[in-house]
Amino acid sequence: MASRQFYQTSSTGESTTTSSSYQDKATLTFTPDANSTYLLLATWLQGQASAGRVSYVQLYDATGSATLNEQVVDQKSADDYIPGGCAISVSFGSSPSEQTYKVQYKSGGGTNAKIKQVRLIAIKLGSNDQTASSTDRSTYATDTSLQDKVSKTFTPGSAGDYLILASAVYDASKVNIDAQVQIDVDGTAQYGSLLTRVNATANRHGYLYFQKVTLTAASHTIKIRYATGNKSSTVGIAYAYLTLLRLSDFEGIVSASQDTEQSDTD
Repeated sequence: MASRQFYQTSSTGESTTTSSSYQDKATLTFTPDANSTYLLLATWLQGQASAGRVSYVQLYDATGSATLNEQVVDQKSADDYIPGGCAISVSFGSSPSEQTYKVQYKSGGGTNAKIKQVRLIAIKLGSNDQTASSTDRSTYATDTSLQDKVSKTFTPGSAGDYLILASAVYDASKVNIDAQVQIDVDGTAQYGSLLTRVNATANRHGYLYFQKVTLTAASHTIKIRYATGNKSSTVGIAYAYLTLLRLSDFEGIVSASQDTEQSDTD
């Protein structure tokens, strides 16, 4: 079995800026293979030197001049570092040129925006992997029922294990009302159900979750769904991507999970 082609970079130290224009934190440049698709995985920690001020982080396609994901955080404490990240699929034609992707950050104004522990990796996908996306912002406030944001229907060539990676950015119009995001498999199993209240309506929080599932050689539909906890609050979702990796195409896969709630009083 051939190893997966990948490219990676990192910038782990803390960087700060008072600029309201995006600054580069980590840059990844590579030339994709012809007629290929790559998974871009980015993670980071972001914050602000003063509570009540926002910090911005984006994954930016510098070659295509396009924002692939943008997260905005107004944290409660200046000491806080908020985790962020995304999993984006990008495809190329028969003669792709060199591509450059950047994790960038900026301040909402006045005080220092902070960022550290940035990692960016591009992994070439195979013929058995699946992707789907819906990047425009969608909103809903009619009732509290779950709504489809993006879905992928496919039939595996044979039964086997897949790793679902779900990535999105969500927001809510009120701070005291729940927003919900989850993965749905065939309408019968739900994973990564996030139920949270934003600290500020300006916030655009990242949702990044992965789940190993075993699928039969029949048609399956995987979705990212979202909902509001009360119709008085509008929930929004954007930059939604689904990536399904066929695990038998990877070498030496070992996995473990713990789904029950854990707590600690220390």
